[in-house]
Amino acid sequence: MTLSARGWRVGISIGSAATVAMLRAPGMRPRPILAGSAPRLPSSADPVYPGHRDPLLAGSMLPQHLARIAHEVHRAAGAEFVETTVACPPEWGDSRRTALAEVVTRAGLGGVEVVAETVAAAACLTDLDDGAVAPGGLLLVFDAGASSCDAGLLRRTPGGFETVAFETVADTGGIRFDTDLVEFIGARIAGENRAVWQRLKDPLTPVDRAARLLLWEEVRALKERLSDQHETTLTVPLADTVLTVTREEFETLARPVLDRALRATRDLLDGASAAAVFLIGGSSRIPLVGRLLTELTGREPITVKDPDLVVAEGCTLLERKQAPLIDDDVQFTVYRPLRLPPNRWESMLVFAHKSGPVVDPVIGPVDPIREVRARAERFFGGGADPSPRTVDAHRPLPRGARLRIVPELPGVECNPPEHVLDWQEPVHELAFRLRVAPTAPEVVRGFVRVWCGPIVIGEVSLALPITLGDVPVERTPEPIRRYRKIFPSYSRRDAAVVEEFATAARALGDQYLQDVVTLRSGEQWSPRLLELIEEADVFQLFWSSNSMLSDYCRAEWECALGLGRPSFVRPLYWEDPLPEAPRLGLPPADLRRLHFARVPIAVAATDPARTAESGPAPAAPGAPAWSPPSPAAPRSPAPAPVPAPAASLRVIPAAGEPVLYGLPRQRATIIGTAVNADLRLTDSYASRRHAEITPSGGRFLVDDLGSTNGTTLNGHRVNGREPLRPGDVIGIGKTSLEFTEPVAAASPPRSAPASTKGAEEPRRVSIGLVATGAALAVAGTGWWLLSPYAGMLVGLCGLAAGLILLVAGLTRRA
Repeated sequence: MTLSARGWRVGISIGSAATVAMLRAPGMRPRPILAGSAPRLPSSADPVYPGHRDPLLAGSMLPQHLARIAHEVHRAAGAEFVETTVACPPEWGDSRRTALAEVVTRAGLGGVEVVAETVAAAACLTDLDDGAVAPGGLLLVFDAGASSCDAGLLRRTPGGFETVAFETVADTGGIRFDTDLVEFIGARIAGENRAVWQRLKDPLTPVDRAARLLLWEEVRALKERLSDQHETTLTVPLADTVLTVTREEFETLARPVLDRALRATRDLLDGASAAAVFLIGGSSRIPLVGRLLTELTGREPITVKDPDLVVAEGCTLLERKQAPLIDDDVQFTVYRPLRLPPNRWESMLVFAHKSGPVVDPVIGPVDPIREVRARAERFFGGGADPSPRTVDAHRPLPRGARLRIVPELPGVECNPPEHVLDWQEPVHELAFRLRVAPTAPEVVRGFVRVWCGPIVIGEVSLALPITLGDVPVERTPEPIRRYRKIFPSYSRRDAAVVEEFATAARALGDQYLQDVVTLRSGEQWSPRLLELIEEADVFQLFWSSNSMLSDYCRAEWECALGLGRPSFVRPLYWEDPLPEAPRLGLPPADLRRLHFARVPIAVAATDPARTAESGPAPAAPGAPAWSPPSPAAPRSPAPAPVPAPAASLRVIPAAGEPVLYGLPRQRATIIGTAVNADLRLTDSYASRRHAEITPSGGRFLVDDLGSTNGTTLNGHRVNGREPLRPGDVIGIGKTSLEFTEPVAAASPPRSAPASTKGAEEPRRVSIGLVATGAALAVAGTGWWLLSPYAGMLVGLCGLAAGLILLVAGLTRRA
């Protein structure tokens, strides 16, 4: 691999044992960043709770480490721009990679790109030996890390490497070897002095706790020495003794653990032959790992002197794809008729164009503004207004961005209904044909909107008068206003919206939008979002069955409505029918008065079993969305309805009594140890956001959310969404969740006719009076007969009260 002579590059590897960063200067080899006089920073993740698979949720150490790395990078590079490449687990999706990129950017590093760890390791191998894997060949990367062993199968392509398959085997890394060694040595210590081992195993004093930490450090050092020695010694803290441990004893402990990882690797290969095997990770120094891989693959693994630096070094060597060109002067102009005659087709032109001059390689300099005017005059035969108004573009647009131009004119037939274009040329011309029905109102009011993914990046409002008779149609150019700051309000449970917003934020390169997406990707809602609403030019509310019940979304739309800005709140929806709950006052009256536009998001249809009070479907886009508005309940606070469970989980913890959890029918259920998880577990082997159960088409699907120890279904590992059947057992850590048969919602009891209810009420009262009176009479008689003194008076009073109630009851019953 040839090194680029231009540009600084920093590579970062975030592991469960250490965080490593390397810096490459132009034309130089990568060098470790010595933050704190060592190339390895302490782990950004808690080694007790292995955060390698989810470092963003492992506490606050990651931003601190990244800030130290950024300081060293800027100290070395000065004012030069430095590209940053960060490695992550290959199974991470776009949303998690985006969140990681945002954390790195906020630490002060620029040009961030997130790549898979295995791809970065392959780049390092290619730099060491470019002929190790031929184009089209397979490479097996085996990462023996601290918390797990990861096996990745990659295929070499002309542009680098692509991941074919990947498997993580949890609890098979260096931490597990350390634990087994401590237990092995502890048994020998207990055989000689049980009291000393008890102090080391369960320390109660500061001296004992320090001795326990020292023992673990000695064990880790012993494990490293056994990599090149056949036997070594260990000094036992708190005891004046020295123990000898041989490599054979250690390999006896490690072999069962490694066998699990090798079985997963064998399944990963599935009979395929790898051209090379690259062994990396701190535990790769153990000779047994290399021998077992050689037996499995028939090839001796390629190793390096310092395997902990491989991924970070590979990040600095990866060749980046050429960044797309960015245009910061994009405008949209619409030539529309000033009036429309009924039953006659008229033309409307929409232009997407640059405002500054460009140089065409064939025809030379081009002025896009003049080109737009000339095309409009040619199209309309010289009848177009030659003086178009222009507006400045406030957001850059990358080349290749896909745009959708959609006219929304109620009562007007548009042909075609929309245009889709990829922004490539200085001027794009789009033609629409319009025809108005005779029954249309005197003035048609609507919009022409420009979409980039789920975001409206510009729109123009139109008011088209309807003329009678054959009146010449005038046309005028209308610039489409582009929004500078768009605030999207949506629920984190709407995964499709979250993914599309993350993609759009990256594509548009808009810092304001990226700030909003970043704040929404956290575990807790941030009040900073309300401040961003006040800074926004437009507030886009993505109305769904999830967002309308979200307290956070309610706070956002109430804040936006409270600003009182005209045309500021733009409600959008994609579910059919539009979600509503009249009994809860949803949507509220202030939103009902606004136009709800349908957003082009490809999402799965929601559960048709919506709340009983759901109303009819809204009108098509462009038509009035609410007619007439129904009375709204108070907007705050809004109690969230509790949907009847369609199925249930029997949660069986490792210790404790089983409990029953009902699964809702209209939203996904997040399972984990996080405070805001729907089903919160106390299992230390479970991740914060471990698994998700999603209703779909009358059934439930289970999926793992990139947890540390994985999720099992009836004993096999969950890879992707899998359907649940009655009796299935989900394994999360040491907790079992048994899925039970869906329970049909109980039908409400029939209310009796009004006349019957009125007759039954006094009957029930009379029966109660008779029973009470009889009881008092019997009790009073008994007390009177059995009590000689003061009790006689009490008995007589009870007898009298009982007789009175008895007579009253009999009279009322008659």
